[in-house]
Amino acid sequence: MDQRDRRSDNDDDDDDDDGPECERELRQRIQACIIPNLNVRWEDVIGLEEGKKFVTAAVVTPLKYPQLFGNKPGQIKSLKGVLLYGPPGTGKTELARAAATETRATFFNIAVSNLKDEYQGNSERLCRILFEEARERKPSI
Repeated sequence: MDQRDRRSDNDDDDDDDDGPECERELRQRIQACIIPNLNVRWEDVIGLEEGKKFVTAAVVTPLKYPQLFGNKPGQIKSLKGVLLYGPPGTGKTELARAAATETRATFFNIAVSNLKDEYQGNSERLCRILFEEARERKPSI
């Protein structure tokens, strides 16, 4: 083993020492994006009738009536996810909040800036932690 290999082994050991502390800090950053006690109703979302219908069909109905959806014969196959995109101020977040209120789901208010980090590898860790938190707190939006 040459000197370069020893150095990279030592660097790995250093990363393991502060790993749990770094992981805890990143997890707290994601948990800060959880919005508790939502009270947004469909009536609060002005317009966006097509969006309301789609989100209701794709998200709300499968969460409220899970017995109708699945992979068994006679069941409807539900979507795995929904991506709302568009310019700012068009109601994407309000649609998601209304869906979370209706289904009593955990609401994660995530923006790209929440997932960016100055240190290499932390953005990927934040994405992983976000999905772990969402799985632990399901149903989640």
